[in-house]
Amino acid sequence: MSTGRSCVNSEIPLREDTLRLAREARCDQGTHEVEVSFNAESDLHHALIMCDKNPGHHNYTPVREISLDKFPECVQDIEVLEFIKIKAQETVRLTCNVTSLARPEGYTFHNYRGSSMMRCGSGRVWGVFKDRIRTDIPCPFGDCQETKGPHTVSGYIKVHTAMHVIFDDAEAQSTLVDFFYDIPNDRSSVVTARGVQVVKSDVQGDYCIIDCVTHDPDLCTTMDFIRQQWTSRWPQVEKVLYGNNVSVAISHPHGCSKQFSIGTLIQREFKKVGSDQCWYKYTYKAATCPGCSGAPVWVSGGDGLPSSYAPHSGHEGNAVNRSTVWFLWKSGQEQI
Repeated sequence: MSTGRSCVNSEIPLREDTLRLAREARCDQGTHEVEVSFNAESDLHHALIMCDKNPGHHNYTPVREISLDKFPECVQDIEVLEFIKIKAQETVRLTCNVTSLARPEGYTFHNYRGSSMMRCGSGRVWGVFKDRIRTDIPCPFGDCQETKGPHTVSGYIKVHTAMHVIFDDAEAQSTLVDFFYDIPNDRSSVVTARGVQVVKSDVQGDYCIIDCVTHDPDLCTTMDFIRQQWTSRWPQVEKVLYGNNVSVAISHPHGCSKQFSIGTLIQREFKKVGSDQCWYKYTYKAATCPGCSGAPVWVSGGDGLPSSYAPHSGHEGNAVNRSTVWFLWKSGQEQI
């Protein structure tokens, strides 16, 4: 039995011990990039400081400080800048304190099945469907701490992440989704939703979509407005990005505040899977760290494919990262 597995449910008050356990747990996930903590939020900043993949995090920019000079000259266009700023509002932090017993042997964190170890990943709002923007949905959680007795929530919002971050319904129902966590150590603007269920996932492709609801009555309408804002900008942005081998990631490194990173697109894999659909995935050099699994990564178009995006999956070495699988539809345009 590994050291990490034997200590999962122990109460260990010393910070050096919880940091050690977190290091061991990170190794258990192979090349994926979930952040873990055995001391809840308290150890996340220490994990950031001690990061050995991107020491000092000089290749990140806080999302509120994104400017044109952060982009390569070939894509220094105000439309691209505004598009990324808008899309950054869709990036969310996911935290989960349940590791499902259904994770199979050999799968990420299988040694921690049944534990309450906190995992942190990233994700992106993939859909806010107007027929489901309601504020009168009965709260589905019997253990809800927001309000005593029967009450309502708002939703539903679909969040796209990696499957190794959220494996199944048991984990989804124990997942908190933080919106607008943009300022370090300041949660005054953060709105939180809670996962309800996994609505689409694939082990081989490593992607996952979960439904979420919130007690905030305005969140769904806000996210729908954000989607309308970037949709109108997309045609011009796609023209600027096309053929320039750029990759952009918006993520929550180490479970901390939201960051922007940019690099090159290395490779685009693409395969037809039917008359009306094909899958694709990417390798790229936009910086990532533990905590970035599931984060949206946008890449420029080329070889007949439009500029597009996929969630971050893991790394293939310190400088090379890879996405999950995602899909392109018959129209030739991904539902970005």
